[in-house]
Amino acid sequence: MKKVLALVTVICLVAAFLVVPAAAEKLPDTEYNLVTSDSEVTKTPVNGIEPEAIFDDNGGLTVKAAGAWPSVKLVYNTPVTFKIAEAKIKVKFTLVGSGTVGTSIRIHTDNDVTEGSKGDIFIHQFLEGVTLDTVGDINVPGTYELEVPFSELAFTVATAETAYAGTAPFNTDELTFTGITIFTINGAEIVIEELSVIVEGGEVVDISDETSEETSETETPSTGDSGIIALAIISVISLAGAVIVKRK
Repeated sequence: MKKVLALVTVICLVAAFLVVPAAAEKLPDTEYNLVTSDSEVTKTPVNGIEPEAIFDDNGGLTVKAAGAWPSVKLVYNTPVTFKIAEAKIKVKFTLVGSGTVGTSIRIHTDNDVTEGSKGDIFIHQFLEGVTLDTVGDINVPGTYELEVPFSELAFTVATAETAYAGTAPFNTDELTFTGITIFTINGAEIVIEELSVIVEGGEVVDISDETSEETSETETPSTGDSGIIALAIISVISLAGAVIVKRK
């Protein structure tokens, strides 16, 4: 009877070791700031009016100008590629001003042009319940927020026929972001508190082939979960065997 009890104990313990790794711990989300100062900043004036670009310590950006429709463009020093199925966009900005102020916030990619799109995403056009003007800009002062998966976005088709607000579906499983452009229209001040991409667990920055080879040569092999399980099973069985022998 004692031998049977010891055997049952071994089986239960082995089963426990096999089940525990199945409930893997969820990795924390990874967030990528799209208004990073680690970019090449280009200010495009209009009618002699040059915009300002002010980065803050919290990862935000303020763009403003005295009038017309100048813009600030950030070109990332290191473009980042995201899998559409695993990423979402998070946006919060305030459009400040009066009268006919407005803005257009555009994310640039290096993806192929499709159906008249230039591979850009006019992110302000995906805000829920907003009214766009005749050229596809948002022109009502206020604070706006957006958080949606990439699967709900699309490339923008900015043509007169589409009122500069048409869409073309993504023709790829991945998007490579190369930069953003923010327009300040008629004296608007755009305060971007957050413009980021959130990915569930792990980083997604592409690693070059050269870096990958160096890593594979120097990385120490790991036994992984399978090795740990095997060692645990052997230890439990050995312990149980000792108990059975002692009881004889």
